[in-house]
Amino acid sequence: FVYLRGLQGNQGDKWLNGQVTVKSSSYYRIRIERVVGNSFQGDAAIDDLRIFENPCVLTPPDADPSNIVPTTTSTKPTITNPPGPYDCTFESGLCNGWENMANNRFNWTRVQASTVAAPEIDHTTNTVQGYFMQADLSKGQANDYARLKSPTLNNPQCMTFYYHLLGQGGTLNLYMAAGDNLGISLWKRKGTQGDLWRFGRMEIKKT
Repeated sequence: FVYLRGLQGNQGDKWLNGQVTVKSSSYYRIRIERVVGNSFQGDAAIDDLRIFENPCVLTPPDADPSNIVPTTTSTKPTITNPPGPYDCTFESGLCNGWENMANNRFNWTRVQASTVAAPEIDHTTNTVQGYFMQADLSKGQANDYARLKSPTLNNPQCMTFYYHLLGQGGTLNLYMAAGDNLGISLWKRKGTQGDLWRFGRMEIKKT
């Protein structure tokens, strides 16, 4: 695995956006991991995953570690991309190869906003009727993890997503899995992000 990005701690009750650059010379999968910390209160949610072939910059710019992915405040023109085969809004379930990993200690769960305390609305429809994926810390013990993996990818692509991180305990991490071993850490965050959906983005490049 190549560790792409992580968020830890209470990020606040809101959706957030993130982005990171990834370099790969082989086929790979993206893995989104939620790890339980010392507190079992809080949750992480993700929505509107998109994968496409345009360059993009790290979001947020202070994603950890900064020595692997240089931070930047530069902006790029907004590019409108048509829906891709690996995009997922979770409105109709898990999409085209996205799935929980078999060795999870607890799982990501597709939930409707009206059935959980936070976030109060999903990002796709901006209503309580919308769906997203949630990893609830109360379902695990300290250091337990929930991992959601993408289908196999092999082209230089950018991945964007929205995330909502609430509660003091735990981390939200992104990995690039090109094999069975953990690789370079590319993204990690912790602390409350507020009660809103935030945007995330990472560039995936072949070396």
